[in-house]
Amino acid sequence: MQNGLIGAMIFAAVLVPACGATQETDDGQPPPVPGGREPWYVSLDMSMGAVNDPLAEDRYGADQGSEFGAALGLGYRFERVRLEGQFRYENFILNSFDLFVSSPITAADLWGFGLTGNVFYDFGVPGGVRPFVGVGAGFFHLKADYREINCLIFCSVEPRVVRGTDTVAAGQAMAGISFPWAAGSGEWFIGYRFLATDDIGVDVIGVGPVTQRGVKSHSVMLGARYQFSP
Repeated sequence: MQNGLIGAMIFAAVLVPACGATQETDDGQPPPVPGGREPWYVSLDMSMGAVNDPLAEDRYGADQGSEFGAALGLGYRFERVRLEGQFRYENFILNSFDLFVSSPITAADLWGFGLTGNVFYDFGVPGGVRPFVGVGAGFFHLKADYREINCLIFCSVEPRVVRGTDTVAAGQAMAGISFPWAAGSGEWFIGYRFLATDDIGVDVIGVGPVTQRGVKSHSVMLGARYQFSP
């Protein structure tokens, strides 16, 4: 995970100055985006996918569940390269949870907010259908809230069995395809996103601090970008 984050940061650090050097006009200003649009844009996307099975030493494990997320981004577009800052909400829901010391079935919910810096490369001609790839690195602040569920005829939610918050490093890789709006002021996009975080520190009630394996999720994302007018 750490090697991937370092690689993403080095890639961004090398690519960004290169883009600035090659994309400037004679007067030192960045060239206008084809179509008369400003280079700044905002993006909004939603994602849904699967998350890995979390483990915490010999204390607990869980069955794979679902990932749901939403993100708001602000970006700057060169002809082919885009730089983007992104604020993201993530919720990882687990299907079932086993606390090895007593094995209750629980409702497991891990959620939080993150900030990432992303670098994208768009293929094809501006204003048309364009495949893209991207990488990003940043941080997520996650909260664990795992509760026991007791079921006979009806189910009741009992007090927490795991709790805690932690801020961890995260990295992501993305690939997809963009489709221009008919009005020409933006584009739709659909794609794949892989997210990975460092290990997460939480507390097992009555046991103490443990380290849970970091999140790894595979998601489908769907969203839109709006290009500001000059």
